[in-house]
Amino acid sequence: MRQNAILVCREPPGAHWQLGDPPLIGERAMLGWRLSVAPAEAGVPAEVAEIIAGALTAIFRVAFACSNSPRPSEPGWIEGKAGDRSCVSGGGGRFKALWRRESATPVLLATRRAEIASRLFDDPVYPWWLQGQVALLWAADAPLPAAESIEWATLIDDGWIGRATALGAQGAVRPGVDGDVAGLWVASAALMARVLKALEDRAREAGWACQALSEEAFAQALAAD
Repeated sequence: MRQNAILVCREPPGAHWQLGDPPLIGERAMLGWRLSVAPAEAGVPAEVAEIIAGALTAIFRVAFACSNSPRPSEPGWIEGKAGDRSCVSGGGGRFKALWRRESATPVLLATRRAEIASRLFDDPVYPWWLQGQVALLWAADAPLPAAESIEWATLIDDGWIGRATALGAQGAVRPGVDGDVAGLWVASAALMARVLKALEDRAREAGWACQALSEEAFAQALAAD
């Protein structure tokens, strides 16, 4: 029986993966997953979400659109439980018509807790599987940008990396085609090394492998499912 595995591709992804424009600075990788037994349900398997969220929160504060987080009544970032912070994002972007008026300016939840960050993969209003989600990554001790400057709807676009860079983010994660892969961008090679090491560590703790593959081998591994 083959082993569960997190798959990593460092080669520039082809356009068919739907991961947007290449970065002008920093490093990009594509993440996927292979299970020993085909999952019964579509979407990101819970174990995969836990591994990726665990790796990201080990290094970053992860901010994503969260439909079940209470909508703050005050402007700006509001301190919450266990150091979490939330805000109402700015509007704008050509994709805002895809959501109801309120949903086009979602509540962003910024967290260092893996169990909370894993929700980004299964939010019903901002669905990963329909490429309706994106996560921004900031250093744990870095100040967050002004809430109104985060025009969240503009991040659901091919220029997501450039917009994340403009917000001072150190990284970002977004879904690729059908939500079956994840695009990861970070601001430097050193950060990418840290993230991939954290990903390998979390995978090993869960009894999974973590494999670096060429784009061709990556596609073949996904197709094998």
